[in-house]
Amino acid sequence: MTENKKRNPDDLQLSDKLIKNITYLVHKSGLTQLEIASIANIPSTTLNGIIIGTSINPKLHTLAAIARVFDIKVAQLIGEVPLNFSEITIPILHWHDLDIQKKVIQYKIDENTNFLSSGIISKNLVFALQVNNKISTIYNENTILIVEETTQYNNNNFVILSINNSEPSIKKIIKEGAEVFLESLTSKLPIQQYDHKNTHIFGVIRETRF
Repeated sequence: MTENKKRNPDDLQLSDKLIKNITYLVHKSGLTQLEIASIANIPSTTLNGIIIGTSINPKLHTLAAIARVFDIKVAQLIGEVPLNFSEITIPILHWHDLDIQKKVIQYKIDENTNFLSSGIISKNLVFALQVNNKISTIYNENTILIVEETTQYNNNNFVILSINNSEPSIKKIIKEGAEVFLESLTSKLPIQQYDHKNTHIFGVIRETRF
């Protein structure tokens, strides 16, 4: 008859820190456990075992794979070094992920998805897009836009939108009293009045990285 393996107190503490940190990171990233396991290339049962506390001593390569998903160090993941709780991990999407027909953001997280850290904390989806010359001439090509999926804009905000199911573009919001206008950033087109009936806003640009 084999003797049950007793848990080392240090293992318990490590497990508690792991559970707390991974649970936090999963919640803030907006990813599911299945998506995270897929990106990390580990079994979903392994990740779930860590989160629910049944896996006390996960292998180093497993922890390293999970840490890479969130762009942090293993020492941060296990709690030896504090996490920067002011940042979240967000996906870098493609412009074709903005579905102009269904007016939604459709994307699938997989092993080819790239991520970066952002200090923008929101209950809404926060994601990144990379600029190309067809989208805007005021940003350098390959500039990264950090976008919040929201229609709550302010005067002089830059928004990503589609008008009459056109390809997504960037417009500047101009408010004059109760009226709202859109200024083009790709050409010297005249300023147009915002018409919510034929315009869908995918999000507001909150930050740019050159």
